[in-house]
Amino acid sequence: RQGEELERRLSRQRFEGSAADGGVVVVVNGRQRPVDVRLAEELPVSEDLARWVREAYDQAAAASLGQLTSELQEAFARPIPAEERVGADFADLGGAGAGPVAAPVPELVSS
Repeated sequence: RQGEELERRLSRQRFEGSAADGGVVVVVNGRQRPVDVRLAEELPVSEDLARWVREAYDQAAAASLGQLTSELQEAFARPIPAEERVGADFADLGGAGAGPVAAPVPELVSS
């Protein structure tokens, strides 16, 4: 559930990057997918155009990735309540304070 809600939020977010003194603007969503590219009317069409678009995209994607990282940490790095922890209570496995249960490790047999 948390993952689905996070994906919806990320899809709605927008991050801009620009290059060529603002002449090229690329907008990506929170999943680093381009959603808009804007070119200034006075922008010269030259062999630099592809590089400028890439620079603007890289800038927008970096901002998006930073936000994604922050949101993932917030969503999934929460303290886990004791009742949700796997193996949180070992009392059922051998009495109070029994600690982790160790299983014998089979010896390796070489042929």
